[in-house]
Amino acid sequence: MRMSDLNVRKIVAAARRNAPVLLVVAVGILLLLLPKSGGAAKKASDSQADGSIAAFSVETQEERLAGILAQVEGAGKVAVLLSVQGTGEKIYAVDTQTKSSADASGGSEQSGTSEYVTVRTGSSTEAPVAVQTVYPDYLGAIVAAQGADQSSVRLALTEAVSAATGLGADKIIIVKMK
Repeated sequence: MRMSDLNVRKIVAAARRNAPVLLVVAVGILLLLLPKSGGAAKKASDSQADGSIAAFSVETQEERLAGILAQVEGAGKVAVLLSVQGTGEKIYAVDTQTKSSADASGGSEQSGTSEYVTVRTGSSTEAPVAVQTVYPDYLGAIVAAQGADQSSVRLALTEAVSAATGLGADKIIIVKMK
């Protein structure tokens, strides 16, 4: 016999003796490699169901815009006031079923039912599925900045607010801060 045949037989014999241990190790490695089921899908459905991702707050938008505008060279300290129309709304998925039937006089009658499409968010809770979020429209903006006495700063602030809100320059007022 050759040396390699002898080594192969020793390995096979050792594997037979330790088969239960090797099986447990193999199952453990397999479990570690498998992705956790439902982790990403659950997070996505939970955040969609409670609306936390798509929530709109005028105050939050004002703070974010003020933080960006303060980075404009020469602007200094900045405060922002945004005017919006409405509060926004969510449009939910609806399952509509209609039924037509002919009556005795030859006419037809239609009846239907509608109900919101829901997603199970827990063991006993359900939430409606939002298909669209309609945000409120911006009506105008007031920006108070320490450096607003310079026309180049006023122009840069106006352009930045216009880009962030979609407002025209005529709806944006830049004033000098005390």
